[in-house]
Amino acid sequence: MTAAAILRIGCLDSVALSRFVDSRAPGHHIFMDASDRGLCALWPARKEYLQVEFDEEELQQIEKGNVIGADELSINIRELMRGVFAPVVWASKWSQAVPDYHTHIRFWIDKSSAVCWANRRSSRNPFAQMLLRLIALLDVQHNFYSSARHIAGCDNVMADAGSRVGVIRAALGDLFSHVVCLDTGQSPIEPKELWKLWELGSELEL
Repeated sequence: MTAAAILRIGCLDSVALSRFVDSRAPGHHIFMDASDRGLCALWPARKEYLQVEFDEEELQQIEKGNVIGADELSINIRELMRGVFAPVVWASKWSQAVPDYHTHIRFWIDKSSAVCWANRRSSRNPFAQMLLRLIALLDVQHNFYSSARHIAGCDNVMADAGSRVGVIRAALGDLFSHVVCLDTGQSPIEPKELWKLWELGSELEL
């Protein structure tokens, strides 16, 4: 973070102790996932989501990186990118009117390395360092702080589906076709598993 940015914000002179001892329960839970196609973040309690689809140049860079093992747009970088996009879109809703109160946001991520980067605010990867600075800047601008926890990939079904921007449309089409069966008297497939994550997130924020 540059000195100019620190001086411009003017509220970096104190850090809440709860950031270090993890004593404050999260006010909001955000479930996130990344794929080779795009990014997705879910805010189950508000029934909101954001979805980012990579452009052709990024897709080619990811494909090449998967072959040669490049780090610039690795899966861990893509996972961390969602930690920037989510506050860009939602931080104004997370902010508290009380000046000394910092809202705790919990990010649920299914890649352990990305969880470690997010919590330590540290990485040897230059691009990851830039993303972590942006997250820190958004933290102080909008009066919140974030922590990350690991979620098993098998439990992160909704965010995982949302990150696969192209293929999810076909999956939704299948789901809607099952719903239509209700009007024909046929027995549709129960979609309970698809909504398990939404229910979990809603319970966490009650």
